[in-house]
Amino acid sequence: MSKQSVILILVCDDEYCAKCGGTGDEEPEHDNISRWIGCDNCQEWYHRWCLPADSVAEADISLITSSLWECPSCK
Repeated sequence: MSKQSVILILVCDDEYCAKCGGTGDEEPEHDNISRWIGCDNCQEWYHRWCLPADSVAEADISLITSSLWECPSCK
């Protein structure tokens, strides 16, 4: 994926969360639409609810400011 990987996407069979390994289908309140956060360094994807709140906030700020976001593993 490219820079600014914080997007709202439909869950695809080939998208897995790097933290929990899930696809988002296990979260029915999201109606198969999940918020994913993609690391601009390692290109791994994470469910928003699998990351600490400060990482989610940093990802949101990076989207607004057009800056890169790195996952906790890459920091």
